[in-house]
Amino acid sequence: MLTTTTRHITNLGLGGIYVAHVIRTEDETGKYHYVLGISLGNGQPIGIITHQNASRLRSFVRLSAVEDFVAVLKPNLVMLNVYPADGPIQRVKDNLIESYRLDNPIIGNITLETERRDLLAVLSQGQASTDGRNQDTPNP
Repeated sequence: MLTTTTRHITNLGLGGIYVAHVIRTEDETGKYHYVLGISLGNGQPIGIITHQNASRLRSFVRLSAVEDFVAVLKPNLVMLNVYPADGPIQRVKDNLIESYRLDNPIIGNITLETERRDLLAVLSQGQASTDGRNQDTPNP
């Protein structure tokens, strides 16, 4: 899995443009949590945001907290997309899995590996039933 810390993003010094991918998950109590991935404007992923010591994913409890967080990238942030983990189109979720390499295990960090597996499981839930296709679209 590709991860990054806030310090790493601000030290990139690319002067380019950034896109924020916000994955919205829901816990067992029905409360939303947000995980944030950052990529360059050309689609190249930088990584999913971790805490400063990179030992676990940074999870936000409010979307406004995500917006406050990405304000550090102003004015170079051009897009902020929110993806519900329980969303209907598996292709979008598969793209997030591939881009941030969520299907690659993390060796040597049990906590981060557990969080990676949990996020991957939530994003992969609809795979078997939809086979990556939107059910509203007829098969070719």
